[in-house]
Amino acid sequence: MTRITDKEALARMDELIHDLDAPLDTPQGLMREHLTAARSYLLGSMPEEYQLTLELARETLPEIDQPELRSRIDDFLRQQL
Repeated sequence: MTRITDKEALARMDELIHDLDAPLDTPQGLMREHLTAARSYLLGSMPEEYQLTLELARETLPEIDQPELRSRIDDFLRQQL
């Protein structure tokens, strides 16, 4: 799978973060925190931290209970990892 550009990654993360509107103490809230941190690392040119945070997001992925949202997040992570 082809890796997307940083600009595209930021746009996709913004969309996913918006759609993960849940309290922090839920899997969706934790995923939102991982993607928000990854977004900051991408903007800050911190590639190792970006990759590590996406790995943490991948570990949380099975806990996302909305199949369509889980699939979109999975697609994004596959393009970035």
